Amino acid sequence: MSPKLSIAIPTYNRSQFLQGALDRLFACNTILDAEIEIVISDNASTDNTENIIRFAAEKYGKEIHYFRNEKNLGIDGNIHQVVNRSRGEYVWMLSDDDVIADNAIDYVLNKINQQDFCFHFLNAKPLNLEGKTSKVIDTDKDIITTDNNIFIEKIWVWATFISSFLFKREHWMNIHNRADYIGTDIYLTYTLYALLANNPSAQKIIGATPIIFIRSQYTGSYRIFYAFGYQWFKLLTHTAVEMGFDPSCLNRIARKSILRDLIFRVYSAKLNSTTRLSIENIRNLTRYTYPIPAAWFSLYPIIIFPISIIKLVKRISGKIGIKPSSHFK
Repeated sequence: MSPKLSIAIPTYNRSQFLQGALDRLFACNTILDAEIEIVISDNASTDNTENIIRFAAEKYGKEIHYFRNEKNLGIDGNIHQVVNRSRGEYVWMLSDDDVIADNAIDYVLNKINQQDFCFHFLNAKPLNLEGKTSKVIDTDKDIITTDNNIFIEKIWVWATFISSFLFKREHWMNIHNRADYIGTDIYLTYTLYALLANNPSAQKIIGATPIIFIRSQYTGSYRIFYAFGYQWFKLLTHTAVEMGFDPSCLNRIARKSILRDLIFRVYSAKLNSTTRLSIENIRNLTRYTYPIPAAWFSLYPIIIFPISIIKLVKRISGKIGIKPSSHFK
């Protein structure tokens, strides 16, 4: 008999965080229920990941379905594999470094037992630099909708956040071309949009209660620019349009993503680097953003100008009410 829920964890060389994640999972007695399985896909780690997993299974008395890839498949390939290896009716994707709330497993089980949905976005609560907290999706009650455009606009760039993914596995597996998204660095997001497009009348939920705590900030790098500069905006400006999403909705998401996310990623990268952005970085940041007016007055000046001018722009943007996403507060 297949389990009701698979908790699917892709991991690579982060055994110290993985151990903490497993301890948090097993702190909830519900995890021992036979209708829950834990599936870990190890992307050919070179640290003591396998020992950590075996020790946890023995310590807590529950089998952990552990798979080790023969070679590193990249983050997208490993995520692809961990869902393929799961057997549950529902799959909850969990990053190996995020922290879950004490009641997280009970919360997830209650949702899948009480509500019918194809996708549930689990709210999260990142810690900002001042130590304050805020939900990534600001809502006081669950948002339940069958409107794909409302759903994607509400979660905007957080559609890239792995630990918020709770979905019916059969819908995911029915995306027969999902392997084509491997290598985008936002495989999850492309597959989510395809899942929504394939199930336009199915129920989607955004939870109000945050059950995940994001441990660390994103930092600027080449792969970040490729994922959040190139691929994210390619999805919004081209692929999602072809999937049938409303272009005006996608345009609003793109504008918000530039003003409240991407400019702060670029600012952070320039602030923490002594070198200029590479030509490849700049291509990634401009290839699919140039048709968006907001990019010209906000993103491109940050790309071009020196850090002293950027700091002035940042102060001005704060005064006119432009707020960063939770990663950059």
